[in-house]
Amino acid sequence: MAYSSPLTHITQQDHGPDYHKESMVAYDRIDGLKKKLDGLQLDLKALRMKDSFGKNDFEFYLVPNVVIPPKLKVPNFEKYKGNTCPMVHLEMYVRKMFSYVDNDELLIHCFQDSLTGAAILWYMGLEKADIKTFHDLRKAFIQRYNYNLYLPPYGDELRTMTQNDNVQLWRDCAAQVPPPRKR
Repeated sequence: MAYSSPLTHITQQDHGPDYHKESMVAYDRIDGLKKKLDGLQLDLKALRMKDSFGKNDFEFYLVPNVVIPPKLKVPNFEKYKGNTCPMVHLEMYVRKMFSYVDNDELLIHCFQDSLTGAAILWYMGLEKADIKTFHDLRKAFIQRYNYNLYLPPYGDELRTMTQNDNVQLWRDCAAQVPPPRKR
């Protein structure tokens, strides 16, 4: 008995080995799709940042490049409502923020913490183009609330108050009368 070896069929190839030649085009397409996806993700992020007013988050900042020191503790301010002297409020604000008097961006940014009511609405309506320095903000604030500029009472005002007026009101008024100037 004789055994023969199994038959092997060999076909001749007329070209060299094909290492995923067709998939190279697919890689190029994947790169193109990846770029499109990245662009869509950026557009989606921008849309998510839009709010109902049609502005993105950065458009709300009066001073978008403000650098807030890591250890900054914003002082407690007496809130300005728009019905008292703006100069007194500014002076108290600057005194409390004295350590940062050279940082215009921080002074502008923190000023909103000292406002409430109509005054905060005024602040929110300011345009970036109009407020470049704290001096600009001070000027705009005084211009807006100049009708509340404080004029100290004089002795004539005290004399015209009647005894029917509140005694505490008279004392408050008397405390505001400036002392006579020394010559």
